[in-house]
Amino acid sequence: TEIYTLSLHDALPISYLLYPAGDTLTVGPTVSYGPNLALASAGASATASSGNAAAAISGLQIGEGQGWSSSAGDTTPSLTVTLPQAATVDRVVVDTQSNGSTASSLRTYTVSVDVPGSGWQQVASESGTPGPSGPSTYRFHEQQLAFAPTVATAVRVNVSEVNFGGYYGG
Repeated sequence: TEIYTLSLHDALPISYLLYPAGDTLTVGPTVSYGPNLALASAGASATASSGNAAAAISGLQIGEGQGWSSSAGDTTPSLTVTLPQAATVDRVVVDTQSNGSTASSLRTYTVSVDVPGSGWQQVASESGTPGPSGPSTYRFHEQQLAFAPTVATAVRVNVSEVNFGGYYGG
């Protein structure tokens, strides 16, 4: 028996699902996320190694040209989102966008949180390489990274490798 997992997002409507004949599809309960603390409208601010960091927290809908992009030549971009106040954080959703039909995304990166009184601590990472549980995740443009609940005042994504892979539909 195969187990299929599909993360659903409000901005990505699902029209249909395909799975092998004879298998069973079960829809589980939804997960409560609470408010998005990383929005300018919630009081967050952002800085980056290059590019327009404020675009990462603008709350604009997903689409080409939305969100933060590092500048050409920034080979190890980073984005830091400072929360409006210390809060318990237990997951981060990293959402990369394609440039038109080019399927680019983050391949290798770390997520760290700034813990009051302790400083920066790495809480998650993505290597973008195939592992024992399946193929590489670098082609997934929306990646949720869950970790132990941690009180933090900021979240930082440090990128060490970007995927510049191919075109959709070709």
